[in-house]
Amino acid sequence: MNQKFIFRSLYLLWYQEPFSNEFDPKPSFFFPFRTMASESSTTSVVTVPTISSPSLITINTAAQLPVKLTKFNYFSWKAQFTALFFGLDLLDYLDGTFSSPPPTVIQNDTTITNLTHLPWHCQDQLILHAILASLSDSVIPLVSSAKSSHEAWTHLSCLYAKRSTTHMIYLKDKLTMITRGSLSVTDFLVSIKQITDELTALGDPPTDADLLIYVTRGLGPTYNVLITAMRTRDSVVPFDELFDKIIDHEISSFTMKNKIQIPHHPLQI
Repeated sequence: MNQKFIFRSLYLLWYQEPFSNEFDPKPSFFFPFRTMASESSTTSVVTVPTISSPSLITINTAAQLPVKLTKFNYFSWKAQFTALFFGLDLLDYLDGTFSSPPPTVIQNDTTITNLTHLPWHCQDQLILHAILASLSDSVIPLVSSAKSSHEAWTHLSCLYAKRSTTHMIYLKDKLTMITRGSLSVTDFLVSIKQITDELTALGDPPTDADLLIYVTRGLGPTYNVLITAMRTRDSVVPFDELFDKIIDHEISSFTMKNKIQIPHHPLQI
């Protein structure tokens, strides 16, 4: 049995209603701190350490989970969930390793309510709510019937992990074949930036070295001098700097070609 489950179960079972001096239906091993009154007393007294009720963990989706799931950003969306829920020690709800305790248990041949079931269910529903609140409007109907956070989490993985991988391959292929063609330099660079942002959202951003290759390959021979300078630097040019240098080069070339020549008129006497 999962050790964390045992720990949580014992912790939750410890916090029960105060005991009376009457028959105690709970197993004594949960409550080892028992003391008796003086030997002359005919009434036993139970003393239990005071333990505060375990509090449920709520998630502020607007502040803690700002990325909403769409058709193409599953890996980024999943990354924010994984980081947050690891920090909150709640990942075992999502992956199913901390599954629901049964609603009832058998004790002394009697079926009684399992006091660990309700707290688990409450926490799980809070997590499920966080998942639903972090989905875009078009995605919510796909998991609206999920009864647990693990069910919703698994279903979203089945729906989007493979689809995101396919889209990632398509974008990488598009990036390797992109050329300027009839586009302006600005439009060409913006199109590369858009593909880069999509790949980043999918969890696989291209490196600056990759972008340098794709950009310089697609510019054409007009930029050979600049391309050579960028490729022979000791360090790889970051994409933002590469973007600026190419735009500056374009502006400079345009200015030189369209430089206004002031006509010379001989002085008329």
